[in-house]
Amino acid sequence: MGEMAGFDAGLKRKLWWRDQCVAAVDCYALENQRIGLSTKAGFKPPAPLSS
Repeated sequence: MGEMAGFDAGLKRKLWWRDQCVAAVDCYALENQRIGLSTKAGFKPPAPLSS
């Protein structure tokens, strides 16, 4: 939250948030691999992150 609060409302904050969501979605596959779960059995990103 602290980092996001450093941006004024507008395009820069929107782009920062989008990048955070993309990074979170990318981490799901890596985390599943790290803990030994397949893509089917592993964690899946919630729909709001994937949109």
